[in-house]
Amino acid sequence: MPKDDPSSMSHSISQTKRARHRSAESQADFKAQLLAHAKQLYLEKGFEGMSIRALTEAFSMSPMSFYGYFESKHDLARHIWIDFFQELLGELLAAGEGKRSPVQVLTAHVRTYVDYWESRPDRYRMVYMADLRTEADEASMIKVGEHPVYQQIAALARERVLACAYGKPVPERTVRLQCDLMLAKAVGYLHTILAMKRYPIADREAFKKAMLKDIVDAVVEASDV
Repeated sequence: MPKDDPSSMSHSISQTKRARHRSAESQADFKAQLLAHAKQLYLEKGFEGMSIRALTEAFSMSPMSFYGYFESKHDLARHIWIDFFQELLGELLAAGEGKRSPVQVLTAHVRTYVDYWESRPDRYRMVYMADLRTEADEASMIKVGEHPVYQQIAALARERVLACAYGKPVPERTVRLQCDLMLAKAVGYLHTILAMKRYPIADREAFKKAMLKDIVDAVVEASDV
C-alpha cells in the first residue's frame, strides 16, 4: 500500500468535487479517496477529529452521500484498520520465503510483525491505542476479528506455531495458548517502545532480540511436551 501523501489530497478532492455521476469504477475510486483523506485526518487529529462533517465538507458531499459508502464513522475506521492488516499480511507471507526450518519461519514471522508496527508508530497508535467504543453502545466497538484478512493472519500464526512441532501431535489449546502469548509479548514490546518512551530501555536491540528469542523458545518448548 503506498504511503499516505497529504500534499496530493487537495488535488484529489478538487477533482472529486466535479464528479457527480459516477460509474461503479469511479465510485470505487471515490471511496478510496474518501478513505485516504479519512486516514490522514485520523493520523493528524485522532478518531474524534476524523469526523463525518470534516469529510463531507472536504468533498462537498452530503452526509447522506457519505452513508452510501460507509455505514458509520466506526465502519470507516474499520476500513482503515483492514488496510493496515492487509499490508501486514503480505509482509508476513513474504517473511516465510526462503527459510529452511519452521523455527526460522516463526522467528521471521514475529520479527516482521514487530517491525511492521515499530516502523509505523502512528499506525500502531491508531489501531492498538485507540478505544473507539462508546460507553453506551458496546456494538460500536470496532471488530475486525471476523474479517477474512484478520482470520488469515491468525491462521498463518497458528500454522507456523504448529509447524514447530515437526508433525508431533499438539493439543489445540496449547497451540492457541502459544498464539495468544506470541501476540501478547509482541504487543507488550511495541507498547513499551512506542507508548512508554519515558521508560529507560538500557539496550533496545538486545531487548528486542531477547523478546523474539523468548517467543520462539516458548513455542518450541511447548511443542516438545
